[in-house]
Amino acid sequence: MVRYLRHASYVFFLFGLIALCLLLFSGDAAATPDSNNDHTQAVGVANSDVVIGSVSTTDDLEDYFKIYMENGEVLDFYLVMNSGTDLDLYLFDSSLFIVSQSSTDNIASGVFSEHVTINVATTGWHYLSVYAYSGESDYYLWVRSTAEWTVMVYMDGDNNLESQALADYLEMSAVGSSPDVNIVVQFDRFDGYAFNGLGWEYASYIDDTSYDNWTGAMRFRVGQGDTPVSGNAIDLMGEVDMGSDETLSDFIIWGLGSFPAHHNMLVLWDHGGGWHGVCVDDCTYPSTMLTPQDIRFAMETVDTAYPGFTFDVIGFDACIMSGLETYYELSSYTSYFVGSQINEPGMGWNYERSLARLVAAPALSAETLSCYIAGDYVDSYTLPIAPYPVQEVTASVIDASELADVALDLHELADEMTVQMSARHNYYQYCREMCQSYYGDYVDLMDWAWWVSDYAPSSQVRQYAYDLYYSASDAVVFSSYNDAEGGMDITWTLGLNLYYPDASGDYDANYGSALLLTLGTLYDNMLVDYYEKTATANDPIEIDYGLPATGPNVTSGDSIEFYVHASDSDPDVVFWFWYVDGVFQPSNTTLSMVLSTNDSMIGDHTVQVWVWDGLSWDSYSWDLTVLSKPDLMIFDFYLLDSDLGPIDNMTSGRPAYVLVQMMNQGGSEANNFTVNCYIDFVYFCHWDYTSVAAGTYRSLLSWSFPLSELGMHVVTFVLDSGGTVDESNESNNQYSWAIDVVPAKWTLLIYMDGDNNLEPYMVNNFLQMAQIGSDANVSVVVQFDRVGGYAPRACGRSR
Repeated sequence: MVRYLRHASYVFFLFGLIALCLLLFSGDAAATPDSNNDHTQAVGVANSDVVIGSVSTTDDLEDYFKIYMENGEVLDFYLVMNSGTDLDLYLFDSSLFIVSQSSTDNIASGVFSEHVTINVATTGWHYLSVYAYSGESDYYLWVRSTAEWTVMVYMDGDNNLESQALADYLEMSAVGSSPDVNIVVQFDRFDGYAFNGLGWEYASYIDDTSYDNWTGAMRFRVGQGDTPVSGNAIDLMGEVDMGSDETLSDFIIWGLGSFPAHHNMLVLWDHGGGWHGVCVDDCTYPSTMLTPQDIRFAMETVDTAYPGFTFDVIGFDACIMSGLETYYELSSYTSYFVGSQINEPGMGWNYERSLARLVAAPALSAETLSCYIAGDYVDSYTLPIAPYPVQEVTASVIDASELADVALDLHELADEMTVQMSARHNYYQYCREMCQSYYGDYVDLMDWAWWVSDYAPSSQVRQYAYDLYYSASDAVVFSSYNDAEGGMDITWTLGLNLYYPDASGDYDANYGSALLLTLGTLYDNMLVDYYEKTATANDPIEIDYGLPATGPNVTSGDSIEFYVHASDSDPDVVFWFWYVDGVFQPSNTTLSMVLSTNDSMIGDHTVQVWVWDGLSWDSYSWDLTVLSKPDLMIFDFYLLDSDLGPIDNMTSGRPAYVLVQMMNQGGSEANNFTVNCYIDFVYFCHWDYTSVAAGTYRSLLSWSFPLSELGMHVVTFVLDSGGTVDESNESNNQYSWAIDVVPAKWTLLIYMDGDNNLEPYMVNNFLQMAQIGSDANVSVVVQFDRVGGYAPRACGRSR
């Protein structure tokens, strides 16, 4: 017997009622022979028709249908039967050749549905056969174009989030399903009772009694304007454990069989706890939740019913689920992940905004849809979009195909970090403390990798961390956040979490055995070793002393060595960071630094060293003055007569002196040098100096010297004639002056014969002449002969 309905507007409503009746049917089918038992009696059907019928191996073996299809058209035919029976579906062309068939062993597989898709190659009539392979069964046959998307929402409201679950259902129904988009929900509600540690008690403060206050679970294909009540449900399931992998796999298999689509998305809705799991069911004790391993088990079960099936998107509308551990566990079963790195507000995702985009454009790619969902979620709490409040949120989209590379790079980094742990753990601890983290347990994987790549002492560790950073950045398709005022600082949220508790006491030992990531990498081994090493006492590093002890002075061009001695109680590698006037000296990273000076550095400077053991710092500094080199020069020249009075010219035959002023105009002392004096380039005299301080003067008075030859003569002084002083300017070390020797204008010759009784008078006269003396114009020349009674002495001339 066959009945069918052509009105597409009723198809989805009837689909729910029919499926409910068939899935709950447990008695024997009462097939009635009908007239469409061969192709000549085939009943006509069209796209979007739902046909209700029955077949039996005893008296109604086969029902035939016909449909007119055009070249290029793509249609799906879905057959749903009673549990415990086995029906097959065959599709023939106009010549009655089989072009497709679906003949699953339904009893063995436990999947009581068949599905045939045809891409029509020839316009004309085609035939369908529903064939009873085993038993008697009611069935329904649905003809339709395959939907573009089926969005399966696994909504666990069996806890204190029941009110939020109801609100999100209404957001979905504000848009509703369409012929191209199926919005399918398995909704488990809270029964009002919570376990208080001793027994179950009614928790009125979290029990939402609206919408008939039903309990247990129901399945819905959400229509526009629907409310979450039994009258709109496809399946009334009773109480289920939403924390069970079997419950999840049953939902997915049902969704795939009942609502086939070209693209599929799974949303896991509830509380989240990172790698510990998601979807907490509080109606069991102890409460259960889906661990990443449970979700993988569910997908493995789905794979037995739909070999090779993978979702296009798996999303977590739950707290702290965007983590490498969970995503790597499920990376074989989806193309993209959507999730949050931090706690989500109770209102969760903006389903109305995101699903409206999908229904309006069902050809959206998985990547684009994922980015819309993440972006809409963040925008809702940032702009904000009513009724969402401004709140701190994050969301990211992860490409599952890139996660194998991320895991490999994490393994290599962890392995090398473990090898170097004893002498490097302080540096790793510093990176953990500085990177973006959440709630003490999680770090942003990329930001942590960046810190390690920049601060780890080992170049190999830095390279592995660099590789991890970039493989993770390849995996992050989209990342956004709202760093709301009053929340924690999430400035360096980049898209993907990693479990890394900041203290050993917070580390969960189950981490190493519960996940594919930790079973396949050495990351958990690294964590265990890290906590062991960092648990020991670690006194801060201290500088005991520095050399030179006080701020030195150094002459430009010289080098000076600075040194510090530091004490550290643990074996971590110590680094010294040297700075001159605040500028880091990258070539000096050991306990000492040799500073070479030059003229550009003349002046005052500060030399500082910071000593770091990975966690603690100490510093030492010196005030340094770089002095210019000595610079000897003569800045005054005087020609003096025999009385040391200045004269302009030298009178022939009369003795004279030269006086010069020498100065060290440099910035440092000139030591152990000689000054030579030359007359007409012939050495005459010299001065030896052991030290002339910077900025000081010396007067150099030559020996007395006579010049008789008239005309010009040259007096030359050579400073540092031996070249022992390193001067800043040696071009001014030689000075020469011209001296003009001239004749006297008058010469007075006095012949004094005092060798008699006039001697006393003549002595008196000589003294009178001596009071006036000679000058440049008059030369007084005396020959004085005295009495022999005086002491013998040589006679001569004098003036």
